[in-house]
Amino acid sequence: MVGAMKRGLEMVVRGTSSRSTLTEDTYLLSGFTAAHAAIAKACGVK
Repeated sequence: MVGAMKRGLEMVVRGTSSRSTLTEDTYLLSGFTAAHAAIAKACGVK
């Protein structure tokens, strides 16, 4: 999933609530790779 987010321009998340309400959210992924790298560095992940 992270690989797809690094390659993508946007991500769409769709879900259905327990009341059958449909929800769709769109997230722009610009800056994701840099943010992921900063998190990995801060957590000591290689």
